[in-house]
Amino acid sequence: MKIQHVIVTALICTVLLAGCSRSGNPAIPDDSQVTNQVSISDVDSTRVLWGIWDVYFDPDSKTMDAVPLRSVEYTLNVNYFVHAPEPLGDFIEFDIVETPMGIDYVDVIVDVTLSHPLPGLKEYTGFDVRGIFIHDGFFEDNLNHSLRYSYMCDGVSALMNPDGYTRWWNPVEFSGGTDPVFSYLPGKFGNDFMWTGTVNAFKYFQDNLDSTTDIEDFYSDEGNLPDRAAFTYLSTNTRRYEIRFFLADFVRFQYVIDASWIESSTDYSGDPGEWDIPGDFPIDANVTEPFLINCSGAFHYWPFNYDPIKFDIEIFSWQALSQPNGMFDINRITITTPSWDEDFNTDTVLTGDALDDARMYYNAGPVSSVWRVELNTVGPFAEGVYPLLVAVEPAPAVTYSDMAGDHAPVDNIAAYDVVFIDSTSTAPSMGYVEFTIRAFPTAVEPDVPINFDVTVAGWWFEEVHWFWDLDDIPDLITPASQGQVDIAWQDVGAFDLEAMVTGDDGWGDVWHDPIPITISENCVPPIAGIWPDFPWALKVGKSLTFDAASTQGTAPMTFDWDWGDGNGYSETTSELLIEHTFNDLGVFNVLVRANNACGSDELDEPVTITVKEF
Repeated sequence: MKIQHVIVTALICTVLLAGCSRSGNPAIPDDSQVTNQVSISDVDSTRVLWGIWDVYFDPDSKTMDAVPLRSVEYTLNVNYFVHAPEPLGDFIEFDIVETPMGIDYVDVIVDVTLSHPLPGLKEYTGFDVRGIFIHDGFFEDNLNHSLRYSYMCDGVSALMNPDGYTRWWNPVEFSGGTDPVFSYLPGKFGNDFMWTGTVNAFKYFQDNLDSTTDIEDFYSDEGNLPDRAAFTYLSTNTRRYEIRFFLADFVRFQYVIDASWIESSTDYSGDPGEWDIPGDFPIDANVTEPFLINCSGAFHYWPFNYDPIKFDIEIFSWQALSQPNGMFDINRITITTPSWDEDFNTDTVLTGDALDDARMYYNAGPVSSVWRVELNTVGPFAEGVYPLLVAVEPAPAVTYSDMAGDHAPVDNIAAYDVVFIDSTSTAPSMGYVEFTIRAFPTAVEPDVPINFDVTVAGWWFEEVHWFWDLDDIPDLITPASQGQVDIAWQDVGAFDLEAMVTGDDGWGDVWHDPIPITISENCVPPIAGIWPDFPWALKVGKSLTFDAASTQGTAPMTFDWDWGDGNGYSETTSELLIEHTFNDLGVFNVLVRANNACGSDELDEPVTITVKEF
């Protein structure tokens, strides 16, 4: 069942009834107001509303009706759509796919098809176009009470498959002022509901994006990045929404199409005579904040496990295209819980040194980086699944009011996601156990010890059993809590060392991958290794510890260090660990060269360290 707009005469009347002038009176344009020049916005902003709709779903008839709402100051000029000399066709369609029913809820699965509203005007190509599902916010943030949001849980209507969450254009914070965004007349065909959600879920639209494509996978493919999420002037794109409503006589929501846009010019790409998309739009045409963040969930074993809760935040930013190694500046990361949730407590604001301690974990792609966050002083204090609202602000910080005027919130612009932490008092399963071993060196002479750095994460795992070349008789048993183990062998040969972590009475055996070991009376040349072996972001004046324990070869060894400051190999150590302080801003390519009695080896690729002000 499709709902079409703009070209239907009855709907035109509806639009006119829903609209109003700035004085609050209904606005009925005459032919003198018809123009092909479309007014985007009088506000100095990259954000543009392409449309606002009240959407009504009747669970009895399984039908949906969408009423467009006028906002002449901030949306494309409605007069052009309803009086254009040549009708533009369908701007947007809501196509219900299915409506599975539960005992007290209905799932509305609907394909929203969006066409570019100005098919003949290349200069109005949109970027980072998002269809925002606006509804009531059932959960209030514990740190910032202006933030209200919903997610899928019992009794709460919400979008079940969001691409992300945004604060833009919610009617609570973007109404009022001298230039109200929602300047239409409430009534039968207007929005007479004040939706309370201020952080709302959205689906992403852009060229060549399938209706059900996972957005993180899409932007992890480098082939999809050159267009910078452009929604070009001739495009149509469909995205699938899965919305769960808990039954009432009539269910409703508001739907907003938000786009980013900036003044374009054919001069930007160097060819004044031809349009080059997106080359004729500067990077500022994309959104200022991260266009997407994705947080992985975490398990927390209460009350037995008092280790920090760790989870990763993958941050996607178009500004990273102009930064080395896909990184960009972050002003702060905020992690909070709903104020009603007394069994879980965290209000964590990472900024300055705290943000530096979080650090970038690795580069996931050209426009995304993963930051690992450890929450050290939090609950949960009971079993259950607990939500966290994560907000990532870019640097330099920009406020909503800077971009949208005095009717917008004064807080900093941010990208949002909801992540869940699963807490249980039951012992962890096998899959939870993190069992890692790093060995140095892996080639030695007889009776020379090899150092094993052992990490065992998971409760009730007591011992590490070490085995010689797949022999069932253990050579050594050490406590799982013993982080450093030295083992020496007398026999010459090459073999795989096996290791197993086990719990009480042999419960929960977990094997480690075989570790190749060489015992030789002849010297084995080194193969250099280093940790971290991935790009790292660091605040200026801070130090970073490098670990050469992954280097292979016969001990003893020395290590020459090149800190990427133009001085070459300027420091030599015989220890595996070395701490270096970066006192200057910039990008530093760190190298290490390992040396022993029979040779030297340098890292194949340097490790890039980006030092920033943060």
